[in-house]
Amino acid sequence: IAKAKILEVLEEKDRKIAALVWDACADMDRYVQMSFEKNLREQIFGNDWNKICNESELFEISIENNNNAKEEPLNKILENKNLTSEKTTQNENENERFSSIINFPNFLLQVNAAMSNNTSSTNELLYDKKLIDNLKKYFDNSENAKNFIYNLLKFRFLFDKFIIKTDENDKNDGEKWSLKMLKKYRNNNKDTFGYVDTFDNNKLVVTLQSCLRITYTSPRAMEWIFTLLKRLNENTTANMQEILETYAREKVKNALEKSTSYPMCERIVLAYLDYILYRECIVSTRNSEPKQKLQNAFEAVGDVNLKNLKEWEFKFRDSIEHFYPQNPSGDSIECMNDDGILNSFGNLALVTTSGNSKFSNLAPSAKLTTYPNIITQSLKLILMSECIKNGTLDEYKEAIVKHGQEMLSILRYDVEYVDIE
Repeated sequence: IAKAKILEVLEEKDRKIAALVWDACADMDRYVQMSFEKNLREQIFGNDWNKICNESELFEISIENNNNAKEEPLNKILENKNLTSEKTTQNENENERFSSIINFPNFLLQVNAAMSNNTSSTNELLYDKKLIDNLKKYFDNSENAKNFIYNLLKFRFLFDKFIIKTDENDKNDGEKWSLKMLKKYRNNNKDTFGYVDTFDNNKLVVTLQSCLRITYTSPRAMEWIFTLLKRLNENTTANMQEILETYAREKVKNALEKSTSYPMCERIVLAYLDYILYRECIVSTRNSEPKQKLQNAFEAVGDVNLKNLKEWEFKFRDSIEHFYPQNPSGDSIECMNDDGILNSFGNLALVTTSGNSKFSNLAPSAKLTTYPNIITQSLKLILMSECIKNGTLDEYKEAIVKHGQEMLSILRYDVEYVDIE
């Protein structure tokens, strides 16, 4: 319906170009350049396919002899149950290996949000049930419609280059995150292409984005995407790490003010802590007490799925685990009747739902020896496995309190923009 409404206000040639752009952008699982035939690709993205033309140039491109410029009657568009485009046949033998983290209707809303000057709550802007209402301002006249089509293409170009995808070629246990841009090469007088890392510090940016991705799983909550796209649209050399850390810190700060204890502790607090530990203890070359503790704890877990800590990455984890169980199995350990400590931050970590189920009510030492692969799902949990693995009930309590204080100290330092020493 949105496509039909936009095409309806355009003149014939503009309508053909708009339909072509819409269909190219609708295929979210390939880089947008590859959804255009070669002659159009070079008109739109330049000879190296790495920049984008301006709006007036887009609607002046030559689409003669283009097999994909199909002009359908509006009633046919509305009758078409396939709301996203069919994959465009390419001359190039493209290896379609990437998957987008959002679908096309959600992307339409992200584009509208990035174009909006609304600085208040953006929850409604990403609400899929209000897609038509949110886009209707582009149905009024040809100028608005063309502007949206151009921005749809421009933000899709930025999305492909700067937003993580999942990589089917490098998928192991869970998701394999990828942040690459398409690069054109000339080989034996023939154009070919490949994928290269977008940034020199690619892994850190990938880890930061995946931290947000696994935390905000609902498309309606993925404000970080358009927040980032909007800034990159203003300046493609903007510091992505700084933008996303600022966004995450604000979320964490608000969450810390509410609660750090179960069940009110928000997942962003635990997820972002793992990111800080990754940044400071794995990526950073500085020596620190948390870094040494994490390395020692990892070595104690043993070589399970990860050869080294640098291989660690975020997985979809939606379950908050009590490392010291709420209801211990049998007589393995004593029941901790102090809910203040039992539910405190020092006893909590994020794991997968299946991981939580396997952990069940096992004692901390049993969790460590039986399921080391679950322990390595969280950097905080790796630290917990070393300091809260055995002892008397009082020693467990002391270890939980101390660990919680250390982790919250690290979080609060970061939220206040103070480096970890």
